Amino acid sequence: MRPSAIRRVAVSAAVIACVMSAPKQEALAGQTRIFKEVCSGAFSTASFSFDGSGSAGQYTAECTTNIDGPGLKSGLSQNVTVSSGSCTARDGTAGTKYDLLNRIAVTTSTKDGSQIISSSDSGVECISNTTSVYEKTENWTITGGTGRFKNATGSGTEVIKGQVLAEPASPDSGKFGVEQTNSTGTISW
Repeated sequence: MRPSAIRRVAVSAAVIACVMSAPKQEALAGQTRIFKEVCSGAFSTASFSFDGSGSAGQYTAECTTNIDGPGLKSGLSQNVTVSSGSCTARDGTAGTKYDLLNRIAVTTSTKDGSQIISSSDSGVECISNTTSVYEKTENWTITGGTGRFKNATGSGTEVIKGQVLAEPASPDSGKFGVEQTNSTGTISW
């Protein structure tokens, strides 16, 4: 084989090696993908209010996404303080229905600290009057991000299942509980 042919083969092999070793996520940048996220975590009442009346719940969860693997999620969520009717809780007991007022969340990649920022103002929660189990369904919108997810957009639906574990008898003393979430939607970045 001539020296110029050997150099072309060597250069071609080097280009293929570089392409094959490029990070998978970077190759997907600029595309719209299906987004799935599963989280488990805890919440407590926060000293924060979206509307100046009532309190938001602050939550922290460990998550896994199909886009980025493991991550941590933190956010605030507040329902309207007045019941919007009755419902049947997920355990079959009588419950009270509340509409979501607002939610904002940040999911942080444990790989490199890149973040996905999302919000929601559309959702319904049914909480049992006797067992304190609840289920909430909300529609969310990705409103931005940092690092690899800078300028991210997207939307989807999240189903949240949880249980209030502690709720003091005195009004406005707060709540503490656990929840699991399952989200499906799309993301572009």
